[in-house]
Amino acid sequence: MPKKPTLPTRFAPAERASQGDVQRQAGYLSGKPLKQQLLDAMPDMVMILNRERQLIYSNRALLQFLGLADSQSIIGLRPGEVLHCIHAFECAGGCGTTDSCSECGAVRAVLSAQQGNRAVEECRVTRQQNQQIEALDLRVWATPLVLNDEPFTIFVVKDISDERRRLALERVFFHDVLNTAGALRGTAELMSDSATCDAQELTGMLYKLSEQLIEEIRTQRDLAAAEDNQLGVDPSPIRSLSLLLQVAQMYQGHKAARARHIRVDPEAADAEFVS
Repeated sequence: MPKKPTLPTRFAPAERASQGDVQRQAGYLSGKPLKQQLLDAMPDMVMILNRERQLIYSNRALLQFLGLADSQSIIGLRPGEVLHCIHAFECAGGCGTTDSCSECGAVRAVLSAQQGNRAVEECRVTRQQNQQIEALDLRVWATPLVLNDEPFTIFVVKDISDERRRLALERVFFHDVLNTAGALRGTAELMSDSATCDAQELTGMLYKLSEQLIEEIRTQRDLAAAEDNQLGVDPSPIRSLSLLLQVAQMYQGHKAARARHIRVDPEAADAEFVS
């Protein structure tokens, strides 16, 4: 019998089990309601993968995430294929076999579990479904499992996109608040030397910078409300020239502007836009 040709891969093995073997392995959990109930009770998405990283079981959380009534259409697929990762369909080998897969925490975790280690990784999956593209930030756990003397992997997936987004917004908030506070401190230092500038002008700058700091804090409050789906959209008109002048004035007293002159071109157009 001729040897089956080896599929090309840039990272993990590409070969798959036959559909018959996959169906046989999927039957290991059928007729075992207690095990299925325990897996379905887990709030995170759970896949059980065979040695070829193909799915033989999925819990209710995964089916709900995918909008599926049952798992028949995804049996035999690999995690990236189940989640519609754009890299999972780049070559014949599928999920785990492209250059991009070598950087994927999900693939690394499964390979580590196949060596007998419990692994925890994070990864970003760019998925495409119904001509829409979205990015998912995931935390994954991979744990070795033996069923009927065959090696498997329990693969647990948690969507941490909201957590990542909140952390990013917090970083932006602290960056902006520190910039405003730095401008306040710089202006106060200038006021301490009355020979450098007119005190009345600096007092006005301090007042506006204080307003800016309060606005940054309010913005963070609104971002937190948006994350909790409690923020109403309130479009407001903004004049571009007024915004530029505010930014220029804010940074005049900032240490980043030392020995620099910040000005707005007097010929700059004043356009109105909504934000």
